[in-house]
Amino acid sequence: MDEINVNILSRNMKYVRALLILVWIISTAVLVASLPTSIRFACRDNCLLAVQVDRIVGGRPERVGPELRFLEVNEGKSLFTESEISHLIDVNMKAIWIITGLSLVLSGKERFLISAQSSLKFGVVLAGIVAVFAMMSWEAFFIGFHKLFFPQGNWAFPPDSNLLMIYPEYFWQRMSGLVTGTVLVIYGALMIAVRHHTKRSRFKTT
Repeated sequence: MDEINVNILSRNMKYVRALLILVWIISTAVLVASLPTSIRFACRDNCLLAVQVDRIVGGRPERVGPELRFLEVNEGKSLFTESEISHLIDVNMKAIWIITGLSLVLSGKERFLISAQSSLKFGVVLAGIVAVFAMMSWEAFFIGFHKLFFPQGNWAFPPDSNLLMIYPEYFWQRMSGLVTGTVLVIYGALMIAVRHHTKRSRFKTT
């Protein structure tokens, strides 16, 4: 009975690690999309401002709010409202990337590669479904994404919002394509690593 429980626990942990791999890969793709080169690729107007805001948001969490409030449209008038600043503070992905990355490193190489096989199947299928859904109904995808990850509701702004002026709809459409493409590239590299590891393991046992 104890052996059965251990096997069930081991199997469940494999799926937990597979989910962590998926989260780490997505957060890695988002961080790649946050690079200045990626921002310039996605934007048409206000690119310098877009890069500046992105650098602030990707900085140390305790400095994001004060530095965003320091940006001004006119003398004495902040570029962003408190609602916009609150949303930008919530966007920082570095903590998620570090936590999931450390947990995977601590799990060890063998366990990581075994779990990666489960994550590969699930992650590639999920990325494909999300990409198709986003292409078919961008507005529903965009709203659904924000409701899922920002349930506090501080992500909806009026049409004349400065945040929407800097990061308009077409910017996020390009970013979504970039993130999806990066996820697939990382999964491709992971697939090669898993296959190489499997072949080596078979070779050692023969």
